[in-house]
Amino acid sequence: MKEALNQATILLRSDLDQSMKSFAGSTSWRNDSFFPPSGGGIFGAGSLNYSPGWFQRLQEVRPVSFWYRISLMFPLNLKQLTDNLYVSTALKTDAAAKFIEASVCVEVLCNAMTALTAPQQYDIGLTAVQRIKDGQSLHRKHPIVNAWISVWSGFAVIVNRATALHRDWGGSATHFDSLFSAGTHTNCNLDVPDIGATFSYLPGTGVAIVGKVLRHGVKVWEGGERICQARFMKDAVHDRLGLPKPTWVNYDDYIGLTSI
Repeated sequence: MKEALNQATILLRSDLDQSMKSFAGSTSWRNDSFFPPSGGGIFGAGSLNYSPGWFQRLQEVRPVSFWYRISLMFPLNLKQLTDNLYVSTALKTDAAAKFIEASVCVEVLCNAMTALTAPQQYDIGLTAVQRIKDGQSLHRKHPIVNAWISVWSGFAVIVNRATALHRDWGGSATHFDSLFSAGTHTNCNLDVPDIGATFSYLPGTGVAIVGKVLRHGVKVWEGGERICQARFMKDAVHDRLGLPKPTWVNYDDYIGLTSI
C-alpha cells in the first residue's frame, strides 16, 4: 500500500509546489516546518486538503468555540451551520483526480480498517459521503465527487513536514482520525505524550487515534522523505447532514467479531 501511495503522491508534485507558494507569510504551524530534500527529492513538499463536501474557511463555527461566543456580543462575519457544503478547491484539479484514481487500493484498505476499529463511525461516515454524493446541502456538485470512495469526509496529504504536537479540533471527541505513513524514510516515531506513548511510524504504518482528545505529532524523521495521509471526519459536516456522533468504541463492538 505504501508504494501505491508513493506513486500517487508523485502525481501531486505540481499541486504540492503550488501549496508551498500559498503558505508564504502564513503564521499557522500547519503551513510551516517543511523540510524538502536537496533538489526537491521525489515528492517535493507541501500540504493539500481534499473533501467532497465541507464548510469554507471561517464557516465551521461550533457552539463551544470561544470566538463563537464573542461573535454573539460583537457581530462578526461568521457563518452558521445552515450554509452549504463545498467541494474543496484542491480536489478539483486534474492532478487530484489522477491521485484519487491511483490510490483506490489505499482507500479500500483504510475503509476496511475503519470498519474494524470503529464500526459505528464507519456507518455514519459512509452515510455522510453518500448524502454528499446525492447533493444534500452541497452548493454545487463536481464530477470528482462521484470518484470519492472513502468513508472519510476528507483527508490531507502532507509531504516532508515535521508535525508539532496538536489536537484535531474539527472532529468529535469520539471520532478516530486515520493516519497512514508512506514515503522512503527509514526512521520515524509518532509521539502521543498524553498516554506516554511513542510508536514506530515507518512507511506502511496505519494508525487510528482519537485526534481531538490526544495530542500527537512527529518531531523528526531520518533516512528519506516522509508522506502522511491523514483522514478526518468533520463534526460540523455531519451536523449539517443531520447525522449523530458515534458513541465511544467499547468491548461490545468487537466481541461479535471474535466469536466462533
